[in-house]
Amino acid sequence: MIQRIQSVYLLVAGIVLAFGFCVPIVTFSDKASLNASALTDISGEYISTPWGVLFFSVLSIITALCTIFSYKNRHRQIILTNVLLGFILFLCICIVAYSWAYGIKNEISFSPAYGMVLPILAYILGWLARRSIRKDEELVRAADRIR
Repeated sequence: MIQRIQSVYLLVAGIVLAFGFCVPIVTFSDKASLNASALTDISGEYISTPWGVLFFSVLSIITALCTIFSYKNRHRQIILTNVLLGFILFLCICIVAYSWAYGIKNEISFSPAYGMVLPILAYILGWLARRSIRKDEELVRAADRIR
């Protein structure tokens, strides 16, 4: 059902990942900042698009929302949640790789901003959703054994 706790976890994970488009994830010493859709300088001028970060952010949001509506097939929902967790890991790797490459290219340092917590929080929520789905599956199997 849609009103199960894992649906709430997945919805909140999708919303948290969507906030990555609004808040800076990484800040650089030259006052540039990286969010999920663009690398901008202090005045908000566009520098470049981090395609890997953008791709995995959008893919993670879509996967989180599609997983909610697979509630009739718990096995598929577990698989989609595992895929979501993989996408979030790749998103974190892309953020670090893009930040490191930009920092090395321009000889500047970078530090994580408060937006770096968002993918980590989304991963935790996805893990909680997967755990809840597995508990539901075990409950259904136990009820089938009793019949």
